[in-house]
Amino acid sequence: MPADVRRDDSPPLLPNSPFRPDWEVFLRTLERLPLVSQPWLREIYDRVKDRRYNGSFL
Repeated sequence: MPADVRRDDSPPLLPNSPFRPDWEVFLRTLERLPLVSQPWLREIYDRVKDRRYNGSFL
């Protein structure tokens, strides 16, 4: 490893839990889309709004 690549500070901390999506941010993003009136996107929006859970977005 080249000397100018080495660092003497410690590496960043690793996360101690899995990533969890923020449902409010996701819903607000969908609300701003003009396509939210399309049935397929509206179904996703309604599903997430009705029951927020820790699974995937879909």
